[in-house]
Amino acid sequence: MAGVVAWVMASSFPASATHPTPFWATNVGSPGDWLVPGHLYVSSIVIDLVPGDSVETVALVGRKQRRGSIAIIGIAVWSDTGDRAVALGGATWSARSGWDFALNRVDFLDLDGDGVLDVGLREAAGGGDWLVQHTVWYRLHEMTLRPVYQLARRVRTHDFEEHRDMAIEGPGLLRERIEHTRFEGRTGLKNDRKNFDVTYRFFPSRWRFAPVSTRVLR
Repeated sequence: MAGVVAWVMASSFPASATHPTPFWATNVGSPGDWLVPGHLYVSSIVIDLVPGDSVETVALVGRKQRRGSIAIIGIAVWSDTGDRAVALGGATWSARSGWDFALNRVDFLDLDGDGVLDVGLREAAGGGDWLVQHTVWYRLHEMTLRPVYQLARRVRTHDFEEHRDMAIEGPGLLRERIEHTRFEGRTGLKNDRKNFDVTYRFFPSRWRFAPVSTRVLR
């Protein structure tokens, strides 16, 4: 139960916006010209985030490190292409070793029913005795991408494992089904399994989804 409470009540996001666009030195010319030296767009998806507007591009931003490695340090969004591109926003976080990031087209969702898609970013870390796989959703707001909801798809430690699925119940209303299994510390045998139903609502004043009810199913 402790693991469930910790993830349900978490109010912070692993990839949180700390500065709107620190990797952009300018927005004149093409998106490739905007980047601060030593940064690059690692991968991108072209998608219609805002219906009726020009097509948008969402890109992972990387920073070159020593020995040729690249740390993913943010995401960027702009509309249109070429020299006519318009910067829409970005988010950044401190580079962390051992984390993988990915953009998945199925994670671009309208979570609150306003007609604009929110950007889902998948993250994963760990292996063996511990594992974390989750998605953080961001929404565009005044040249930033603000994290508004985090789904812990799978979490595993030495003594428990948790799986979560999410469904959009209505505008600004999400529902999670959680399967929580606790292990016996010495043998690793499953000895306790519970299922939960958690409802989240979007609170504009907080700029995020927060849990409003939790039910134990069995």
